[in-house]
Amino acid sequence: MSGYGDIKSKRVLRFLQWLINQNRGIELKKGGRENWKLSCIHNGQSYPIPANHKVFNKHILKDICGRLVLWTVCTQEEIDEHL
Repeated sequence: MSGYGDIKSKRVLRFLQWLINQNRGIELKKGGRENWKLSCIHNGQSYPIPANHKVFNKHILKDICGRLVLWTVCTQEEIDEHL
């Protein structure tokens, strides 16, 4: 993850939509303090996605990807391949 720099939010949202279409056990919900919430169907946990930012810095991206790996939604290799 340290190799990543800033990335456009549109690209991250497209990656999350791809994961949802693969039926990986996550969903995007509207609401909360941020524009979107990423929710895991299996354990009920959620994580805010600041989609109102045009660019995610590497720390936000690291948190999002770490959460996806922790929830066993995808592997680090899949994240590296698509982002």
